[in-house]
Amino acid sequence: MSPSLRSLIDSGRISNRCLRRNDHCHQEISDRNLELARRILESVEFQAIDSNQDYQYEVDLWMLAGYSFCDSCQRVYPEQVESYHRMLIRCLAEEFRAPMDSVYDSGSTSGSNRTKTEPQRLKERRSCHPNELESLAKQIKQLEHQTDGFKRRISDLKQELEDERKQHQQLKFQHIQMVGYAEAKYAEMIQFGEAKHAEMMQFGEARFAELMQKIAGLETQNLLLQQQMQNQHTIDQQDMAKMIGTIKELNAELVQCYGQQYHIWLTPTSQHVVGHCA
Repeated sequence: MSPSLRSLIDSGRISNRCLRRNDHCHQEISDRNLELARRILESVEFQAIDSNQDYQYEVDLWMLAGYSFCDSCQRVYPEQVESYHRMLIRCLAEEFRAPMDSVYDSGSTSGSNRTKTEPQRLKERRSCHPNELESLAKQIKQLEHQTDGFKRRISDLKQELEDERKQHQQLKFQHIQMVGYAEAKYAEMIQFGEAKHAEMMQFGEARFAELMQKIAGLETQNLLLQQQMQNQHTIDQQDMAKMIGTIKELNAELVQCYGQQYHIWLTPTSQHVVGHCA
């Protein structure tokens, strides 16, 4: 417990027990409440009060009234707290009306025990002037205006939050739609690619069969020319040109076929000719 608080308790200006002690309540007031009461008392006792601070001191007096009772009595006997608060207000009003010459004079020997035990007594306090009440009313209106501004700001923030939530829901819905569209498009492309691949394979097989058939025909013509050369042992220029044209045509057709599949269709002699003329 601080020395200042102990001094206030010892001087009787503040009690460390509940004010209902005469009604069989002997609980001690918590150190925290005593400390808060000390601060309020010192503020009221030793600080000059200005007209525009009266409202704050009213609040302090109400808090002081509550701190003068234990927590249990504050809850069970609120009317006693209120009665003590009214008594504090009356005492403060009397101090407001006290004359200026009632301030304690350090050289005085008057019989007032309170002025003797409380040096540096508060100066005279005046009652609220109508102009001061008007100023207080303006301050209250200003506070109400600020409160309205806070309420509007809170309302705007709530609306912004709601708009953000709606936008988030819309973006989430759009994302789901885009994912669904992408999956459908991907499946469509896969299906199209598979169909195109099957079509190209079918076309390639048909083209290969067509070329193999044509190669077979050219192979037959080449074979006839070779037999003619073997039988006659000579060949004229026309037959030679025909044979060369046939071989070139065969080579041109074979170039379009990839791989070595066409070799099974050629005789060894034709293979030699094709390899020689390639």
